[in-house]
Amino acid sequence: RGANLVPMAWTMPGAAFVGIDLSQKQIQEAKATAAEAGTANATFHAMDLRDLDESFGRFDYVIGHGLYSWVPPDVQEALLEVCAQRLSPNGVVYLSYNTFPGWHLGLMFREMMLFRIRKTPDPDERLRQVRELMRVLADSAKAEGTLWSILLEEQASYVEEAKDWYLLHDDLEAENNPVYFSEMVERVGRHGLQYVAEVRHGSPDETRAPEVDQTLDRLATSRIEREQYLDFLDNGRFRRSLFCHAGLTLAPGPVPGS
Repeated sequence: RGANLVPMAWTMPGAAFVGIDLSQKQIQEAKATAAEAGTANATFHAMDLRDLDESFGRFDYVIGHGLYSWVPPDVQEALLEVCAQRLSPNGVVYLSYNTFPGWHLGLMFREMMLFRIRKTPDPDERLRQVRELMRVLADSAKAEGTLWSILLEEQASYVEEAKDWYLLHDDLEAENNPVYFSEMVERVGRHGLQYVAEVRHGSPDETRAPEVDQTLDRLATSRIEREQYLDFLDNGRFRRSLFCHAGLTLAPGPVPGS
């Protein structure tokens, strides 16, 4: 819908922005938003990302947010190839994706909810049914005081509080394919890309104790391993990763904001 590109195009009139989506409706909304904002440097195309060929040129930044985990494996591979082929020599790719181990539990609840709505096509009714299911299960197990009852209550509260569009996309979409961070690095590596850093939104209060960092440093033989151990520690379920072309020399040491 242009929610990312139109504001960026408005603040950077000297840059060119291209947005693509398989949904004609989303693209029409993006075009209308761009026209209302007066941003002539943003163009939008209703198309399959697999058709993003060399005629589009190369880009300094490629952004794929809320996409990778929610498409089939063949489209995932196509997305990584597009990122590699359409990225300028010193460009940066931003990809967000669901991760294990956190999503192991999420997939279990997703399967329970999908079972409940397997014969229900209407989106509003699907939302009503999954919220009803999780609340009934949580309330029924509440008196047990077990870990399972706590997890059910957390899931019931989550689906009740989540916005409709978010729940439909993040949990109830036809595809949801989480991946371990280390596996993601291997996948992008096969397309000639390398991991740069993580975009993290945290506060100083979330800083780990020094002894924890020391333990991670001792366990890990590389920064990729260290990031994977961080996901184990935090039960990581979502990442926002930056990638660039393999072969480029990365600055040593920690990256600000990572």
